[in-house]
Amino acid sequence: MKREPRICIAGMGAIGSLLAASLSSRSANLSLVARGETLRTLQQNGLTCRKGGQVATFRVSADVRAPDEIQDVILLAGKAHHLPDLVQMIQHAVGPQTCVIPVVNGAPWWLLPQLGIGSKAVASVNSILDPENRLSALPLTSIVGCVAYAFARVEKPGEVSVEGPSRFVIGDAVGGTNTHARTVMGWLGEKDALFQISSDMKTEVWNKLSLNVATNFLSVLCETTLQELVTDAAIRPLVTQCLSEILMLGQACSIEGLFPVTRSMEIIGAGGTHATSMLQDFRAGRPLELAALGDVITALGRHKGVSLPTIETLLGLTRYASTRRNTTHTKGTLHVH
Repeated sequence: MKREPRICIAGMGAIGSLLAASLSSRSANLSLVARGETLRTLQQNGLTCRKGGQVATFRVSADVRAPDEIQDVILLAGKAHHLPDLVQMIQHAVGPQTCVIPVVNGAPWWLLPQLGIGSKAVASVNSILDPENRLSALPLTSIVGCVAYAFARVEKPGEVSVEGPSRFVIGDAVGGTNTHARTVMGWLGEKDALFQISSDMKTEVWNKLSLNVATNFLSVLCETTLQELVTDAAIRPLVTQCLSEILMLGQACSIEGLFPVTRSMEIIGAGGTHATSMLQDFRAGRPLELAALGDVITALGRHKGVSLPTIETLLGLTRYASTRRNTTHTKGTLHVH
């Protein structure tokens, strides 16, 4: 009798919660890693998912760390700046055959050696993403790259709202054979096309990165939706310029098959009234993914000699807005007390 795969999802934000709700109905030994109020809610009440007018609650197994047994698949579903801590919570459950899938925005650490920037430059850029080399401790051959196209938000701890169809594109980080990715597909199932395989994850990652870089900073600065970013006459030129800059950088990194600017604009507009994950974090007072979506990109630009004036300006303004918001909130709290 074929055993159920052991699958662990570490990080229960919007994407982790969406994945957990999607995989809860499959034949798998599923465990979740969470903390704080989210962990307490999952343990006591389960995970609630709202989608298409329907509400479903799933009983789940959740703890502060992965189970004490080797897992078949581990999905790292936190923000890029959460990954080093998440790795510490799951590293004991990683075996020689474990497939580790980081589901994050931005340029992932495993992609850097493939961008033709030299080993010293790779180490320099990687220090932004992985300052203590925790991620680099994971064997690259076990990494399955992932790009997420999903519209979800956490309503409150343990509750997620899914606002449209979701798609996760996966492929081996190195090697090009997709041996691990096909194994993952066999375990997770293909019945609803939630997961799809790509033979060129470098291109997949950069195309999604382009969309994120062109929208996330502006969504915070303008506090507006994806659709308005491409339809507002004052904002649209900035989105276009960001897309042009990140396209030039991708081409300088010898990445083929990149979306033309017009195609990227169409995809962004199709996002409708969805608020980007960075805008959701900004409104909630959470840290923003400025390193993976901004600092890494500008560092790559310097190493490749590609000028990114619009991206650098918007990154700086977004960092200022985030710092000012946090400072204002702290001052307000001190004044009240």
